[in-house]
Amino acid sequence: MSLIGCPLCGKNNSFESFNPTQLDDDVYAIRIVGLGRGRGFKTVGKYSLLNDMDVMGPIKDRVLVLVDLLHNNDIISDDELAERFGGGSAEETERWREYAGRLNRRIRGVVERIEEATDRDFECEGENSIERLEAGAEYLIDDYNAFKASDEDEEVTVDA
Repeated sequence: MSLIGCPLCGKNNSFESFNPTQLDDDVYAIRIVGLGRGRGFKTVGKYSLLNDMDVMGPIKDRVLVLVDLLHNNDIISDDELAERFGGGSAEETERWREYAGRLNRRIRGVVERIEEATDRDFECEGENSIERLEAGAEYLIDDYNAFKASDEDEEVTVDA
């Protein structure tokens, strides 16, 4: 006889009794009481643990490892993941990634032009383009406000 080990919890079951499709879509705590020596147990309560992060956190982490395992072994496709969790096909997800990459490159270009024009390297906590753009915009706003305060009476024009 062979057993199958559940990849989520590690419990061993015979192949004949292993049927995950019959399980409830919930995680339960089950309260039991003993019926006396050699007489077994009786269920006296059952409640959901879906809101208990001490239980659900490790389960979530393990499920993510299993999804990655199934994906890396071509058991779950990119399309299946995108349809189930991403709201679209893998092609649509890839188009969004390409768009985000183009947008990121444009933002980097703007930041570089601001740095060149101000002869300054913007320091920010992160290295991503949005944080650098925010740092550059804050610098330009501060510089403009200082200029405006020093020359309150002169009209300022900005060429686009």
